[in-house]
Amino acid sequence: YIGDNGASYTAPPTPPDFKYKLSRALVGGVREAGQGVIDIASEFGQYFNENVANLGYLEYGPDGIGYSMENPQDSQNFSLPEVPAPDAGMAEKLLSGLVQFGAGAAIAPIRGAGLVSQMGRGAFSDALFNPEDGNFSTMLKSFGLENEFLDFMDSQVDEDAGAEERLKARFIQSVEGAGIGGVT
Repeated sequence: YIGDNGASYTAPPTPPDFKYKLSRALVGGVREAGQGVIDIASEFGQYFNENVANLGYLEYGPDGIGYSMENPQDSQNFSLPEVPAPDAGMAEKLLSGLVQFGAGAAIAPIRGAGLVSQMGRGAFSDALFNPEDGNFSTMLKSFGLENEFLDFMDSQVDEDAGAEERLKARFIQSVEGAGIGGVT
């Protein structure tokens, strides 16, 4: 810095170690895939209890896991431990997303090496992504591309969306994932 009192130099802060960033992206991607499975199971349970038959609720709270026939208003959604990412750059976020997609494809209950199998794994894996973040169509719309097809395929929901709306968004993500999986 050059100022009235002369010149001075302050070294920039050292960035986190590359290995730390890499491991954070890998573990974060696997964590997000696992959390997606938990969230889908929770959303299916909520939808089923509200629209088909009340089978009861699992409650997760400070005392652990319990069971109740009543809808627990103060119960928290089960969440895996967060992976810290306060300064995640674009490369780290991209790698984490790719790992999440790969982990979802790896745990997909679909076997085989054909085109239909690849499309199924892509659909399953895309369903694990959080619908609050949107999907590929959401990203294209953020770049200014607008048409009716992108409006229909946009899966982004608000954080207070209900189970039915979230499941619909996950279905749309699955359809898009199957298409992208087929092209890939």
